[in-house]
Order: sequence, then structure tokens, then C-alpha cells
Amino acid sequence: MLVRRAIRIGAAVAASCVVVVGCGGGGGASAEAPDPAATAPAANAAPIAVAAVGLGGTVTAGPTTPKPVAKALKGSGVVVVSVLVKGAADDDSVAKAIAEVRSDPRTASRVAFFTYTVGKGSMGDLADRLGITGTPAVAVIGRDRTLVNLWTGLVDADILRQSISDASDTVAANPGASAVPTSSSLPTGDPAGVALAKKVNAAYGDIAGARITGSVPAAGAGTMTVDATMSFGKGSVAGMSGTFELAGTKFEIVVSSGSARLRSGGAGCWATLPGGTFTDATPAPTVNFTDTRVGAPRAEGDLRLLDVTSGGQTLTYVIDPATNTVSEVRSDAGTVRFEALEKAPEIPEATPVCDNPADALQGLPSSLGGTS
Repeated sequence: MLVRRAIRIGAAVAASCVVVVGCGGGGGASAEAPDPAATAPAANAAPIAVAAVGLGGTVTAGPTTPKPVAKALKGSGVVVVSVLVKGAADDDSVAKAIAEVRSDPRTASRVAFFTYTVGKGSMGDLADRLGITGTPAVAVIGRDRTLVNLWTGLVDADILRQSISDASDTVAANPGASAVPTSSSLPTGDPAGVALAKKVNAAYGDIAGARITGSVPAAGAGTMTVDATMSFGKGSVAGMSGTFELAGTKFEIVVSSGSARLRSGGAGCWATLPGGTFTDATPAPTVNFTDTRVGAPRAEGDLRLLDVTSGGQTLTYVIDPATNTVSEVRSDAGTVRFEALEKAPEIPEATPVCDNPADALQGLPSSLGGTS
């Protein structure tokens, strides 16, 4: 349990860095899909007989599967489907658990959520495909498109988070595909601010990489300092490596295509984090467009400031209007600075991998999942 907790915390730390530099932007994959407006009772969800997948089976879309879900299943992220009755005590409890998990940025960046309310239309053949026959029901579908868990009854936020973590630690069935539908990726707010944000996102399509320094919020763990480089490919992060410090402890993270690894400063080997979760469809340091509200641009000398609120946090982007690139992102927890690179930085190979992941965490305090 200690090793698994350490890996989860390491993943959260790495995700904190990526989120601050613009996870979910560029109008590409969004962190979560909008709840469909209309659904139906599970018992009446499909007019034709459909065989249930069963735990461990592969979930595929059928001819009447709702289009947003079908699109998500063609992507590479985790998919969570829930069917609830509004006003029922157990269903309301499960709804609160889902809302808690959805509000966690460490989860939202890699999961598409779809919540259906009984009695409001049709959800096609989806309920029959998943084997949902009652409420509250929650199905978790892994990146490899297997049905990882299906609950009909109470499930709390901690259990759901663990199931999503397990579902994320699989090889994507559709690598390179959009993880979730993009219909919720459009930002709201001031029109001039939204237009500037889109220019910023477009500018990073021609930038090879960036050096990142400063301090960023680490979800649930205070403020983290960072000195890292990121390489970009078509505006998305292709790799990252750097040194981080949290609570007086230094550690390293290396992210490359399909893998993310962590080790403490004195370790001679690496622990592997859930593969691919920080590189799949992760944009460059752009404006996060997922559930985002953008303010009106403001002037600071020759620079433009843009306030962007997402996930309950407001970040201020400092933008060079000549290039539409971001020089800083400011938050209550600190400021992270970006320096564009003409050439993509070389991402080192994080080897060897420890036979026992705990060996990579020696020297880290217990608050980070270490053994000291």
C-alpha cells in the first residue's frame, strides 16, 4: 500500500506541474464531457436486446449509443458512466461522490464523465451494453476499453478514485486519439479574452520546447518549485524532464511518450508512474479551455494580462502580444516562468527502473509517500 500511495502522490505532483502550464488547452481533448441533457430509466434504455459486456470485457459503441459516449470510446482516456435517479437518497450520495472526483484536477485531466438521469429521454443501448439494470449505477471503463468496475448501489469518492487510477494504468486502446469529446472545450467569458487565448494556443504549434522555472501549486501538498524543460510536438507536450522540490525535498520526474518516472534525489533507479497520463493529448503551456472562464485582457506595460478561471482556480497569463506566447503564469501559490526554446530539449532516459518502486522513493518524507 505504501508503494502504491507513493506512485499516486508522484502522479499527482507531476500532474500539478502539467496542469499549471496549461493541461487541457488548445481546443483539443477536454478533461470531461458535458452531462447529456436527456436519459432514460435503465430498464427502458434500449428497445433491442444487447448482450452485456461483463467485467473485464471490451466496451464498444453500438448503433444507438449516445454520440458523445461513442466519441469518447474512440479516444484514449478513462470513461465513467453513471445512471442516477434525482432525489433518491443513495443516488444523491453517489452523485456527490462523482462531483467530488470530477472537481479534482488530478482526475479531471484524464477522465470523461457522463451522468444520465432516469426519466429524461433515452440513453440508447448504453445501459444494456454495460449491464446496468438499476440505480444508482456507476461504470468505469479503462483506457484499454475494458469494463473495470460496475457498481449498482453506493460507492464513495475514495473507491471511485482508486478504480479510476486502476483504469488509467492500462495501455490506451486508441493511442493518439482524442481522449474525450471536445464539445465542452470551448471557453466562456469576455470575447476579446477568448480570442486572445485562442491566439496563444495557436502560437505554440511552431515552438519546439520551453524551459520552465518558478513555483507552482501541488494539489493537496502546498507549493512546489520547478526547473524543467518540455519538448513540444504540434503544440502538445512530447516530453518533460526536470528537478522539483516540495517540503524541502528534491526529486526528479521524466515524462516521455508512454511513460512517466519519478525518483528521489539520492536514488539510483526510478519508479514508474501510470503510463502516458501526462503526455496523451497534453497541450503546450497554453490556456486551459476545459470548463474555463476567461476575463478581459489587461495591459501591464507592453504586455497583456489574461485571467483564466478553471477548476476553482484563477491563473493570470502574462502574454507577449508580439508573439502571443506566455512568459509567466501567476497564481496565489507562485509564478512559473516560460522561456521558448529554438530546439526541442533532449529528454533523458529514466533508467534503470527499480525492481522495488520503494527504492526510488528513499529519502522522500512520508507526506510524499516516501519511507523516511
